[in-house]
Amino acid sequence: MANRHLLPRNTEAYGGDFPLCPWCKEPPYSLALPLDAVLAHLQRGFDHWVERSDDGSTDADIVCDCPSCAKPFAVALKSSGVALLPVRTAADLRLMEGRP
Repeated sequence: MANRHLLPRNTEAYGGDFPLCPWCKEPPYSLALPLDAVLAHLQRGFDHWVERSDDGSTDADIVCDCPSCAKPFAVALKSSGVALLPVRTAADLRLMEGRP
């Protein structure tokens, strides 16, 4: 029963590869990233290590929903490629804590 709150593994893409959604494993080709979020991520440092806690919250500047499954993930831009980290929404966290 405790396993139902586990997050899937992060996905990564290097070089010319395209990353896959960590939830549905589909490539989010039509994903639009807000420019202000990309700039905030780059200002923190191109290789800033994006953190995600066990409950699914994150310090990432770029968090968006998959265009295929609508589940949220954080985007980590690295000099070597891109990583997508599954995260939880604030509503998910409230529900898991039993709050409205």
